[in-house]
Amino acid sequence: MLKKKAIDAVRYLFNRLGIQLIKTEHWPFGVDWIRDIGYFGNKYGIKVAFDIGAHSGKISTRISKTYTQCRVFAFEPVPATYGKLLDNIRGNPMITPFQIAIGDRPGKGTITNIPLSGQNTMLVGEKGDVETIEVEVDTVDNFCMKNNISKINIMKTDTEGYDLKVLYGAQRLLEEKAIDFIVLECDFLKREDEPHTPFIEIFDYLKGYNFNVVSFYTSGVDDLGWVWGDVLFKNISGSRPGRISGSPENKKQN
Repeated sequence: MLKKKAIDAVRYLFNRLGIQLIKTEHWPFGVDWIRDIGYFGNKYGIKVAFDIGAHSGKISTRISKTYTQCRVFAFEPVPATYGKLLDNIRGNPMITPFQIAIGDRPGKGTITNIPLSGQNTMLVGEKGDVETIEVEVDTVDNFCMKNNISKINIMKTDTEGYDLKVLYGAQRLLEEKAIDFIVLECDFLKREDEPHTPFIEIFDYLKGYNFNVVSFYTSGVDDLGWVWGDVLFKNISGSRPGRISGSPENKKQN
């Protein structure tokens, strides 16, 4: 009884501060895509993740902490941002960084060079007059072939409008149904100087490889509504309808 009273008092205090405490098992579906993947029963089967456009390594680190047996390949081409990535993942043997961009063909490419910015893009014409640099570019298919990777469980791409190019470069793995989950930052309302890939283009492309939407995660909203956000897709090849994946309450009912 005393323990419950103490917990209630702490919860009340946090609520007064505008903070809601939620038990891990009661975490709502559709808030955090990293957690949501675990609702499909894959928490201990996630072995390989690609963080394309890794920036400072926040997502790579969270994937690694959530799926402790997962090897994370983090790709970040911008030098200053890559340096920050190295600082943040130091000491984590499950995350391997690569200072390269990922696109639709291997070679060289041009990217905007705004230090530590989360909006650097290879669509340099859409960013106005900013400094650019040349970087190494590889494809998902080519990288996997060189590194003997036959399957990707999670592929996250946040490349400021270059995401379709990333998918084009993963055609072989998509055809082989060798990617389980894909997370992309999609555009829902076009804005100047902030390039993102339109959701409908991503949806139409991935539908051809038997992917379906799992959930949406709002990131940018303005007076006109939803601007951009992450979308989680799942390869539904071999899946059967009828099993509801979501909150623990739903799972108990099935």
